[in-house]
Amino acid sequence: MNAIVLQTFDNDANPMTPFGAGNAASLIAGQITSSDPGFFIYFNSGLNLARLVFSTDLGDSTADLKILARMTNLTGQAGRDAIPTFTASNFAAVPEPSSFLLIAAAGTFCACGYTRRRKRDCD
Repeated sequence: MNAIVLQTFDNDANPMTPFGAGNAASLIAGQITSSDPGFFIYFNSGLNLARLVFSTDLGDSTADLKILARMTNLTGQAGRDAIPTFTASNFAAVPEPSSFLLIAAAGTFCACGYTRRRKRDCD
């Protein structure tokens, strides 16, 4: 999976138009040669905050985009200044619990409930 931090904030072509996810996706697609899904972070000038976006194809400026998060702790000039500090470690995967552990936990929960109900019925 790809992760990109877009460090361009200005919309030089038309400064009156807010810089949004579509603009960011177009700039990224112009630099990517492969056709892969991925995430990108950019600074939305209209909302004045950073956003995390998923693209089904980073190399296609018309690919579907899904805004996953708006980073309300990265607003204004401080938010703009923080964008270049993102590294690959900010995108480290969080390991999922194994399916066996989830099934075992559900089984234990159900068994405890059954035992409690049975005990109540016997009293």
